[in-house]
Amino acid sequence: MEEKIRNISHKLTLDNRKEVLLTGVKDVVSFDEKEILLQTSEGRLQIRGSQLHVKGLDRSEERRVGKECR
Repeated sequence: MEEKIRNISHKLTLDNRKEVLLTGVKDVVSFDEKEILLQTSEGRLQIRGSQLHVKGLDRSEERRVGKECR
């Protein structure tokens, strides 16, 4: 069973379909150029597309996941 942590802020911002900024990310479960699967404070989050890239992670409260659309 999935454990949910409710006290961590959970936010997703998509900027011009080029970059995604996420908060509340606990772990990157898996990623490739077509799919990124994340464990967040509210459960799993799946991002699908093409030519996806994880630009970086910050172990503080804010996590960044980059996405390029073509």
